[in-house]
Amino acid sequence: MAKITCRPAQVLDMKRIKEIVSLSFAEAARHPDVLDDLENETWYSTEHWVVAEADGQVVSALGLRPGVMWMSGVPVPTSTVGTVCTHPDLRARGIGRELMAFADDVMQEQGVVLSRLHTSAQRFGFYGRCGYVKAVTNQAISVFDTDLIRARTREKAEEALGDGVIRAAQARDAARMLEIYEATYARGTGRLSRNEHFFLRRIARRGKLWFWIPPRFEVVEDPAEGVVGYAAFLLEEEYKAVVELAVLPHHAPLARTLLLHVARQAQERNIHKVNVHIDEHHPLGWVVHEFPMHVQPDVFVLFLKVQDERRFVELMKPVIEERLAHFEVRLTISIAGLGDTVLGEGQEVRVVTDPRHFAALVYNGAWLAGLLGHGALLFEPETLVAHRALQLVFPDTHASRCPLDGY
Repeated sequence: MAKITCRPAQVLDMKRIKEIVSLSFAEAARHPDVLDDLENETWYSTEHWVVAEADGQVVSALGLRPGVMWMSGVPVPTSTVGTVCTHPDLRARGIGRELMAFADDVMQEQGVVLSRLHTSAQRFGFYGRCGYVKAVTNQAISVFDTDLIRARTREKAEEALGDGVIRAAQARDAARMLEIYEATYARGTGRLSRNEHFFLRRIARRGKLWFWIPPRFEVVEDPAEGVVGYAAFLLEEEYKAVVELAVLPHHAPLARTLLLHVARQAQERNIHKVNVHIDEHHPLGWVVHEFPMHVQPDVFVLFLKVQDERRFVELMKPVIEERLAHFEVRLTISIAGLGDTVLGEGQEVRVVTDPRHFAALVYNGAWLAGLLGHGALLFEPETLVAHRALQLVFPDTHASRCPLDGY
């Protein structure tokens, strides 16, 4: 086989990239309209791809979505790795792994601290060999019965709206919607930064890879402040869901109003049950208790890799110190290649791990038992008291992601 050369993509590569994507992912092949428009989609333009070339022809490609991912409110420079694909005739020859290594070099040059990706179970082994480790993301869905809304809930929703209006989102709303998204989600864990172009594409109802049917975005507009919240939803035969709900914190009651608005549209279409991507841990999770919703908890596997180990530890130290302030624990974190970091005062507890599994632990402590079970993390002393201290310092962060951010 010819020598493989990995490099950033060029404009003339896009036709070949689309061809390989279509051959690699059956869903993409079923949506040629999305592929035709791929380079106009946010984070899929030429500069976001890297490719592997053999004999002058692109044979493998992957996308890089740079930005930040919030972890307990801390913006961590993160790149999502996605749409990794190799031409079917040239698989199992190490090309994909070589391209992944090149992508690491690119991300490190860009100052990326953490990289992440989503994949199918069949690909777990490949990404593990590329240095990625499992973490867990909350993927709960609540089933909303639109026929059982209490009268008092309806009244409160209508009162909150007052003289405001709910209308279809327009291009001029994109910048404001970005502000609302960040105000709603930047305090938690797992959400990715976006940009104005992303919202412009969604408002225009452009389909995208991994979310093929574009949802409808509607905004709630306050007479004094303008747009203060939005809902993204689909009421189609194949998919009935509220995909995203975001409201400025001081207008939180309008989340109730937006859900009632969606429920009324569903009833007009004779739809009685709608999935809502929300649970009680969502920033607006209080609505779960006000509407007739049945929460179906679930988890989703995310893969993480630390690109800048020392910087990641430094970014996370204040988060851990803040948690330790509530407990009398002196925690020594012993990370392979980085030495010891000692935080807090009180009962002595030592954690021994490596940078990748430390990232998985901080991202979501719900994976603590899994890390211990796989021997990826050790702690001393091995007592129930020390184990409980770890659970308190590394809690379940209820990390989440929006389906619209599939990459």
